[in-house]
Amino acid sequence: MRLTLQHGFDRIKIWFDHAEYPGSLDDLRPHCGDVKLTCGQMLYNARWKSALELYQPTLKCLQVLRDVLQDSTVEYQFGEAEIALDLIPLNSRRKLAQHLGRAFIAAAVPKHHRREALCIKGTWYFERRTKPDQRPRTHVLVVYFDRPSKLNNQQIDTNTSCCLHIEWRVTGVAAMEKLGLYKIDDLIAFKHEKFWSKHVHLYALPRKTDLGRFLAGTVNANVSGTALRKRADRWQQQFTTSSDKSRGQGQFVLYNALRGTKQRSWERQRTTFKQWLQNALNCSHGAVYDAQ
Repeated sequence: MRLTLQHGFDRIKIWFDHAEYPGSLDDLRPHCGDVKLTCGQMLYNARWKSALELYQPTLKCLQVLRDVLQDSTVEYQFGEAEIALDLIPLNSRRKLAQHLGRAFIAAAVPKHHRREALCIKGTWYFERRTKPDQRPRTHVLVVYFDRPSKLNNQQIDTNTSCCLHIEWRVTGVAAMEKLGLYKIDDLIAFKHEKFWSKHVHLYALPRKTDLGRFLAGTVNANVSGTALRKRADRWQQQFTTSSDKSRGQGQFVLYNALRGTKQRSWERQRTTFKQWLQNALNCSHGAVYDAQ
């Protein structure tokens, strides 16, 4: 059984200073999941007259779009992007997708986030979508593992396939530019692996005895291993969702735990994405990772 990895963009929103797209949308459709053009001024900025949304664009789609815009007088700017990473078990291994998803939630700590992670109808949100004044937040990490991958215009049986879908939603010109996204060429040349390693830190928890000792700070030499393991268990239970803890169906959320802990003290527990993935696969009976 093989596992494939797909990098891409789940959605891109681009504003134009013209009411019409300078090319044919039909040239884009074969190379993306969907494409929508909305005519109407941007709120509070009359310069921008229409917005183009691309869903699961392939590299070819971005290249076609670039060529069209280069040959036109239309000015544009990015409004939103959803940067995505899918881990896709082949042969419709739904249980493996769920296992990887739970392992990711138990190890991931995103940057630029402040609020408690919540699961809403099967989707984990590491930040609220909007601020109290209803303005969208600039960075939101979203994770689910009960739906198929649609990245790069893949044709997959939506009734049987599932993947671990990790998505970083970026909103606003300033936020996009901080990621180096100014022009279409920046999307084409985007370094996905570098982005994820910088913006989502992964941690490997130590053995429970070591974890209990770490949580205690300084421990008397006479403290038993049993006491240390109980301390570790209490800490993990404290930050486990309450779906059904007694049956082991709750989800431990490391991000929520470290919100109440000095994160810098956990740097020694940092791990790379490849190390995390291999450890997760080792716990799922040795699946093979095939990077594509």
